[in-house]
Parts: sequence; C-alpha cells; structure tokens
Amino acid sequence: MNNNPNRGQRPNNRGGRPPQRRGNAGVPRPKNNRPPQNPVGNGYGVPPRPYPRQDGVYPESEATRRRRELERRQAEARRQAMRDHERREKQRKKAERERQFKRNLAILGGRLLVFFIILVILCLLFGLVFLIFFNHAPDKPDTTGTITYTYGGSEIRKAPIEEAIADGVVYVCFNDVADYLGMMESGSAEAMKFILPMAESLPPTAAGTGREEMIVFPIGGQIIEINGQTAQLEIPNILRGTEVWVSSTFLTDYMNNLSCQYDERKSKVLISRMIDESASNEEEGTIVYLPVSFKLKSSAALEPLPEDVIPGE
Repeated sequence: MNNNPNRGQRPNNRGGRPPQRRGNAGVPRPKNNRPPQNPVGNGYGVPPRPYPRQDGVYPESEATRRRRELERRQAEARRQAMRDHERREKQRKKAERERQFKRNLAILGGRLLVFFIILVILCLLFGLVFLIFFNHAPDKPDTTGTITYTYGGSEIRKAPIEEAIADGVVYVCFNDVADYLGMMESGSAEAMKFILPMAESLPPTAAGTGREEMIVFPIGGQIIEINGQTAQLEIPNILRGTEVWVSSTFLTDYMNNLSCQYDERKSKVLISRMIDESASNEEEGTIVYLPVSFKLKSSAALEPLPEDVIPGE
C-alpha cells in the first residue's frame, strides 16, 4: 500500500512540484453562501449583487423598483387616457344624439306646421264650398247683393236685398206689374188704385167704363179691395213713396194667368203672362197669351134684360 499523496498525479515540468490552486479554491466558503464583503465593489465598477433572502429570492434593486413604478404609472396613465377617451366619446355621441334629436324635432315641427297650414286652407275651402252650395236654402233667402226683376223676359229693375226681402218674404213692386199689364193707376193720401182693362183699348180716364177690373190698396193696412170685394192679406203690403210693394205670393193668390217665380240661386224674380198653348203656333212665331184677371169678381147684380128680348130668338 502506497501512502504517497502525490500518487497518480502527473509530474510537474517545474521540477516535480505539485500544481498550485488558483484563487480561493482551497478556502472554505461560509455557511450562508455569502460572498465576502467588498465595499469597493468587484473591481469592475458594478455594484455588488444583493444577497438573496432565506427563501432564495433576491430583493429588487432600486432601479428595478423605479422601473416597475414607472411602468405601473405609465400603465395607469394609459388606462386613465383610455377612460378619458371613452368618456369623451360617450359625451360626443350623447351630444350628437341631442343634436340629431333637435334636428328631428325641428323637422317634425316644420312638417306639423305645414300640415296645420294645409289643414287650415282645406277647412277654409270646404267652408267656402259649404257656404256657396248650402247657404242658399229654399227656406232661407239671400240677404246680400241685389235682386233682379224681369217681366216677360225683360229686365225692369234691380233692388237691394234688404228692400226686396222682408221677414223672409220676397216683395214685388205692383207698379211694375201694372206697367207690364197695361193697367192705369191713380193714388191719393189714403189709397192707391189700379185699373185692369179687359179690352185692347184703354179707358179714357181712371174711372174706367165699368167693365174693367180694379184693385185698391189702402195705405198702411192689410185690407185690399178687388172689384168691390174686401180681402184680408196674410202678408201686409209696403208703401214706398208712390210705389206699392206686395208679396210675390199675392200675384199667384189673387190673379189669374200670371206667373211669378223666384230663382234664389240667381237672385231673380221672373214674372210673365201664361201662354195659350192651343192658340199659339211656335213654328209661325205666333204667341197668344191668356187674359189676365183678378180672381175676385164683382158681386153687383147684373142688369136686367129687356122684356122684348128673348134669348135664343
């Protein structure tokens, strides 16, 4: 047994000296594995590495903490910027919605205004049409404008509505009727008298020949006298100066073969004599009128016939 400690080692070229260990290879390390303190550093200008804790984790350096704090602040700043951007975007969208709502409200208001104006125009048009077509009812004569009077197709006069219509009754000037029929007239402060000749020739005086028919209008009353008979008028006559105005129904109620019509739509009173259809000839242009007379006849006794005159001989 060889107890030589250098046994098995290669001899050194320097005289067989054993190799020397470099550094601190032969120095035992401390139990806490800490490197020896070097206040100056490791000689390369690098600060010594911090010692790990007992759990084997190295504590962070000041630069690392600052870097992490900077990264945390930057991340927080980015999140805050993102939140601010989202908040501004929400505000912008809200403002845009409000502007759009106001624009839509303005458009709706304009359309409603146009609709209201059109509705008012249509209501006015319908009201005007209603007044034109439905205001002239048969039982409600017109109360504006004038009324035209025609006799035998010829226009004789125009009278204001307020003078021609009273209490819903259309009046006719009897003086115009007398002129149309060729009647003679005379008047006083008490009455107006009209004589209707029964022949082609007129009587020489207003007294007549005794064969005429006459009518007397007492002033300011509803009593008239026709051929000596007294009649009570339902509608009173009106005296305007020397003119006597009677209701349009008077001509049809008390006179024969005389037509009186009132065209309310045209505001015209049409008065004409009736045509004798049997004696008239339209092809030859011959027109024969029926004789006009009063419906009330004289009640005076007829003159007795001479005894020597026997009828039928």
